[in-house]
Parts: sequence; C-alpha cells; structure tokens
Amino acid sequence: MFDAVFPDPNPELYQQRAKIHALEFGPLARAKARFANGKESADRLYRWRGMTAKVLHPPLLANHFKQGDTGDYFFLPGRLHQWKRLDLIINAVLGSAYPFKLKIAGTGDDLERLQSLAGDDPRIEFLGRVDDEQVIDLYANALAVPFTPLREDFGYITIEAFASAKPVVTCLDAGEPARLVKHGVNGLICAPEPQAIQTAFERLYDDRDWATQLGQAGLAVAQQMPDWASVAHTLVQAGLYPEPVAHQPKTPGLRI
Repeated sequence: MFDAVFPDPNPELYQQRAKIHALEFGPLARAKARFANGKESADRLYRWRGMTAKVLHPPLLANHFKQGDTGDYFFLPGRLHQWKRLDLIINAVLGSAYPFKLKIAGTGDDLERLQSLAGDDPRIEFLGRVDDEQVIDLYANALAVPFTPLREDFGYITIEAFASAKPVVTCLDAGEPARLVKHGVNGLICAPEPQAIQTAFERLYDDRDWATQLGQAGLAVAQQMPDWASVAHTLVQAGLYPEPVAHQPKTPGLRI
C-alpha cells in the first residue's frame, strides 16, 4: 500500500522502505520453509522477492459461532479503515430503495467520514465496539455479510461469516476473500462499485431461500478447514523435515 499511502514519496521514505525490505530479506531467505496465510500474500512475496511460499490458511481461534435466522440486515464487523472500503457498502445502501438494514460494528480512524457519508439514513447503524457474544448473535441472524477490502491478506470476516452460515458479498479485487468466496455458490463477487454491490444486496433480499442456501455452502467450507492442531503439525513437520525451497537471488534485489 506504499503508493496509495504516499502518492508523492520523498527520498527518505524510499530509503525507509528499502531498509525494511533489506532487514526482512535475510530471515526469509534462510527459512527452512515458508508459509503464507493466503495466496494473496504468497503472490506478493513472489512478486517482490522471487520467493515461493505454501498457502496455509489460519483457522478460527475458537469457533463459537452459531447459525440463526436469515434476517433483514447486512452485518459487517471490524476495523473502520479506508482500506476496508466501507464507503462502497454504505453507498450501495444509500442507492437502494429497499428497506434492508446495514449494521456496522467496530471503531477506527475512518468512522467520522463514514458516519458523514451515511448521513441520517435510518437503515445504516453504527454499533461501535460490541462484545464477542453480540458479534456472534449479529452474525447468526444476518441476511449476509459484505466484506469489500482492497487486496486483503486473508480476512477472518469471511470465515466467521461462513461459520455462521452466512453468504459473503465481496469484490473482484478484495484479495483472499475473493478466492474463498465462490460466486453463486457461497456468496457473490462484485465489481468494486456501489451499484454492483447494491444489485447483490437486492438479489439476496429478494430471495431469502437462496441466501440461506449460499450460507449453508459457506458453512461447509468453514467446517472443512483444518484446525490449529493440524496447522501446528504442518509447521513443526516443515521445520523438522524441510523440503528444498525455491532458488533465491544472491542479493535482495530491492524494488525501489
């Protein structure tokens, strides 16, 4: 996200980035094995360092999620940051005449801007910080979960929604969520535009039975994910019996 955060970087910023890259290159090159939390991260590592990594999705820390009713609201928890692109979701609701609701849980530095964007639309509710039990209930009784970040590494929200038997609405450029979601199977993948997301919302609202079917398919994905014991075993085995890693260049080859 360097280019997005620093559209006009000065030499000092370039030097800082190069130093961070140099510091991380050595340990990555010496590792007995490399794993990434998703293909998004693995592709990024190969693009910037020429290093390969196996994809190993991290499972839920504790799966206390439950399945409830198919409600009339869309639920999105998490950090309110510009990279999460909640403005796409809010504008999708604002552009629709449907009576569905949007419940947003969490705090972040983008809160004031998002509240201003939502205005006084009664369908959009900012819940602030909520406890774990409330989050589980809000997931369980939602219609679906919209999650539209930009190039997300992994995104636990996708798996939490699936564990709650809820379909996920995401975007083509969302990163790993767009790989976990299968369009028309366990969720919907849209262009990163409010109109496309609005259409997805309205389709789900019009056909609750279909939304429920998509959610059940997502639940099957969550149930098939390995648990932490399996992930830990994979990591330990890789340390004890490492496979040859891909050839690395002798110099970091820092991209400036």
